[in-house]
Amino acid sequence: MSKINNGGPVFPEPSVYLCTKCRQGMEPDDFKSMSLRDWYAGQALKGLLLADAQYCLCKTEIGFAEKAYKLADAMIAERDR
Repeated sequence: MSKINNGGPVFPEPSVYLCTKCRQGMEPDDFKSMSLRDWYAGQALKGLLLADAQYCLCKTEIGFAEKAYKLADAMIAERDR
């Protein structure tokens, strides 16, 4: 199974308690943040909930979540193209 591209952190913030020298060599994933994929899915979910009667027809919480993450994955794939 391949690893899902989460797009990296959306609002990366290194710890305020670490000096610049201590933060050197840290990867962006070391910073506490939601992933870009999660942020995109949240944004897509808002639209899906608003447009449900005309577009999504998911009707279950799982259906909405699956559709939101499929849209997020498509946005990340397009971004990487």
